[in-house]
Amino acid sequence: MEETELDTIAALRSENDRLRQRVADLERERGSVDPDLWFRLPYREIFEHFPIGIVVRRADGASIGANRLHYAATGVEPPTPETKLHNILHDEQAVEGGFAAGFLRAAQGEVVELEPKLVDVSRVGLPGAYDIKLWIDTLFFPVTDEAGTRYVIETHRDVTRQQLELFERQAAEEENRRLQEEIQRTREAALRALSTPLIPIADGVLAMPLVGDFDKDRARQVLETLLDGVVQRGARTAILDVTGVTGAGDEVAQGLVQIAKAVRLLGAEVVLTGVQPQMARVIAAIEESLHGVAVVRSTLESGIDHALRARRAAGR
Repeated sequence: MEETELDTIAALRSENDRLRQRVADLERERGSVDPDLWFRLPYREIFEHFPIGIVVRRADGASIGANRLHYAATGVEPPTPETKLHNILHDEQAVEGGFAAGFLRAAQGEVVELEPKLVDVSRVGLPGAYDIKLWIDTLFFPVTDEAGTRYVIETHRDVTRQQLELFERQAAEEENRRLQEEIQRTREAALRALSTPLIPIADGVLAMPLVGDFDKDRARQVLETLLDGVVQRGARTAILDVTGVTGAGDEVAQGLVQIAKAVRLLGAEVVLTGVQPQMARVIAAIEESLHGVAVVRSTLESGIDHALRARRAAGR
């Protein structure tokens, strides 16, 4: 092989090695981070275009600047050398709303997030402030510069729409709850009416068959229904049939005595029917309490017969 060809091959190999090294260098550069890049980023531009309002405050509470979204949302004009800086610690609304307290905590090193609050923008007392009210959520966090000076960054978002939607949902839920309670009351009233039916037997004679438990609440329902029926219908006899009543304790007995006495005060007589053996023993124990205010009969039929005989005897 001639010397010229050898030289050409050597040159090509050298160029190939150089290109390979360049590729390797580029791959290494692509996988690393320039340590100075972070400090060369245009932070001022990022600050201005950030999609939430940002205010920078000194540790004494005075604002030294804000981004364009803050000014656009509030109408407040950027400060000038002649402008009095807004101080969150001297703002009555900020103090009342807890913003000042949140700022002070951030100035001590905390990150503080506040619940959405209603703000009257016109009350900040700065030139150009809009006459509007906004719901905003606010975040305070501390930053320290290279010289060790502490600042507090305040970010805020307009959540008026979300808050109003929340209020609407809460109002709808409250209305739904009210309707459910009303439905429940209506249902309970219907159940009370079904559980304490008042049946007219004849002119001046009413009957009420009782079924199920007979506790204090049930006794009160029976008493209210029976007294209303006696008054409205001018009844002289009210038959209480306890054939279907479960239980026969002192509570049942005392409830029956109370009902009989209350009806008697209206000038009507209670006829107690359907007394079962277990209840008979309880009735016997309180017979003196029932004397003169109630008549006891074994069955509903005999109770109705007694009431009709009394009605005929009275000439009604």
